Amino acid sequence: EFLRGDSDAPDLTKFYEYLRDSKFDPEFWSELSVIDALRLDYKSFQHESSGSIFGASSVLLPMASFVSKKDLASEINQYMESANIPLLAVLSMTVVDDVPKRELLLAGKDTTLLNSMAGFLLQQTDMLGLTEVSTKNLKGGLIVRQFSQNNARASRKQVVPIMFQFYDQNDK
Repeated sequence: EFLRGDSDAPDLTKFYEYLRDSKFDPEFWSELSVIDALRLDYKSFQHESSGSIFGASSVLLPMASFVSKKDLASEINQYMESANIPLLAVLSMTVVDDVPKRELLLAGKDTTLLNSMAGFLLQQTDMLGLTEVSTKNLKGGLIVRQFSQNNARASRKQVVPIMFQFYDQNDK
């Protein structure tokens, strides 16, 4: 399917387009395990002065689909333990009727940290415009707080610096 006419040489343009399009394929994302979805586009961050660390994963499926995945709690716990992070942000981006939609999930076991970060992010109405959807206590002591995000332009590149502001304020 990626070969050029009668040649054995691959058509790199077709191959690139296939890979690019796969990134946004809902079926692809729905078939991934929680761990695979998290690690596909994951970055770890460390606040310089406090040393606090957290992770952020971007997923390209509705948050309702992500949180309904099999073994959600055990796989998030496992992923966070392997990444050695106390707090994980999962940022969802989908396009519905040509309109981008963003959602956010915060996960962790430290209730104080999780609730403080959630409260701080909820206050960022101009930058994020978060509305809380749910808070759930899951197996293994994991707490997840799910939000819809009214500012669809705020990607991880905007959310992570806001999370750093939380640590700036709490490092004093």
